[in-house]
Amino acid sequence: MPNTAQDAQGPFIRRGGCREGLIPDFVIGANVAHYAGRLLTTNPRDFFKAFPALEVLTPQAFLERYAASGSGHDVQA
Repeated sequence: MPNTAQDAQGPFIRRGGCREGLIPDFVIGANVAHYAGRLLTTNPRDFFKAFPALEVLTPQAFLERYAASGSGHDVQA
């Protein structure tokens, strides 16, 4: 996963982002992309471009999608 995180950080660096070490969001994104494929975050902007195959949900989007679906899980707002 370090290579995935590093590959995702490359375009960020080319756009003028931080060059020192791997930014934690890229490590988190790589792990989630590998193990789960879905991320619930209040900061989705950092993940959309770096991990396009990752399903990124905000708390509001999560509630709209899964609370209304009656998926059998108790979701409280």
